[in-house]
Amino acid sequence: MPINFKYDNDTNTLYLKVTGILKSGEIIDYFNKLLNENFLKKGFVEVVDLNETTDFVLRYSDLSIIEVLTKKLNNIGQKATLMCGYDNVSKGISSMMLPLYQRADFNFFVCKSEDDLKNYMASLGKTYMSNKC
Repeated sequence: MPINFKYDNDTNTLYLKVTGILKSGEIIDYFNKLLNENFLKKGFVEVVDLNETTDFVLRYSDLSIIEVLTKKLNNIGQKATLMCGYDNVSKGISSMMLPLYQRADFNFFVCKSEDDLKNYMASLGKTYMSNKC
């Protein structure tokens, strides 16, 4: 799975690094893992680094499953997802993912630079920490 993550308990922030080709089924597996492991606390923020992602493959049949799982994460108290893509490919992939989160009425921000990430983190009351993924 090209999704690697670690959770910073002190800052209540979930950091992800996605590499290679991201498939919608892997997003479903990742969400299920988060929900089943039950370590997240209310108000957590997810920071997704897409800078090493080369493509995104979305199956239409996965859309409704992703929507349901996103709502479940939202119900635990996920504050927002910050999708970071600093080159054309990763920016495009983060833009393609936006409708998935919009369907679930979810706070989703596309960070097109490290400064964007710093500003969004500050607006959410979080401290920016580089190289966490």
